Amino acid sequence: MVSSVRRLVGAVALATLVGGIALVDAASAGTMAPEKSGPCTYEIVGQPGITTVETDLPTTITVRVSAPATAHVSVFVSPLPSGTPVEFGPQVSTGAPLEFGPIAVSAPSSVTAGYTTADGSAYAASCSDPGGAAAIQVIAAGAGVNRAAPLAFTGSDDTTTHVLIAAAAIVLGTVLVVGTRRRSRVKA
Repeated sequence: MVSSVRRLVGAVALATLVGGIALVDAASAGTMAPEKSGPCTYEIVGQPGITTVETDLPTTITVRVSAPATAHVSVFVSPLPSGTPVEFGPQVSTGAPLEFGPIAVSAPSSVTAGYTTADGSAYAASCSDPGGAAAIQVIAAGAGVNRAAPLAFTGSDDTTTHVLIAAAAIVLGTVLVVGTRRRSRVKA
């Protein structure tokens, strides 16, 4: 009897381990998890690589955004130092750069871009300029601006993989606990 219980526990543990590995492999292949995000960059047309644009205000700008295909892309313009952002978009990316504009800017403003995935997941990301800055400032010529450090992206696009690994560990632990309890009952 002990031998058959031991074989059963071993078979269940092995099946759980193989199933967990298969789930993690499937999730990382993108069949169960949303497709991982690609890079998303943006710039003000005519001002490549510049994080602070000094110009005469009011002015108009055009923002070019490169985002993953099928992503829903938006550009946001927020008056400085703190104001309600105005959204331009969303536009669905085809993989080619999208242009938003002309956008009227009448006061010093912060320009940002972001996207959400189009596959129904809740994944959203902000874009950065080619140098990695999260926001581009548009200010009056000759005026300085106090720049705060950009906020770090705190989300993860590997959440599904981590959940599957945790679920496999819980199932394996449960199997081992049940097997140990059955063994102690059989011995008693």
